[in-house]
Amino acid sequence: MVFLLNNGMQKNRLGISVSKKAGHAVARNRIRRRLKETFRLLELCILPGHDLIILPRQNILDAGFADIKSQMSYLLRKHGILQFCQKGDA
Repeated sequence: MVFLLNNGMQKNRLGISVSKKAGHAVARNRIRRRLKETFRLLELCILPGHDLIILPRQNILDAGFADIKSQMSYLLRKHGILQFCQKGDA
């Protein structure tokens, strides 16, 4: 689940909240690291001035990195803040 807010700045910020239902601390941190890396890879393609708050579902533990990246790209396109990037980005 993604919440999107305008922040009035020229940069984007990311917030991630992983529930304890997702697993133990190692699993929750792995989820955070994967989401942060996905955001880092897509950051140049995201229109500036937004706060993204991500609440991942429990089944993200089974997803591969490519699945997470494609799902995040889909959600950002759906919200209308993912712009066209060069080949290989999004």
